[in-house]
Amino acid sequence: MTQPLQQRLLAHLHELARPRHAQWDRLGLMRVRAYIHEQLAALGPVEE
Repeated sequence: MTQPLQQRLLAHLHELARPRHAQWDRLGLMRVRAYIHEQLAALGPVEE
């Protein structure tokens, strides 16, 4: 993985990890999980 790509992914993960609400609804959590999975899958196989 290239350094700029690693930095971008780390920035995205920090952005997603920042709490925006007192509680997350289930759909919100699933969307975050799906987004992270899509981003990682673009780099190669993802093991869950």
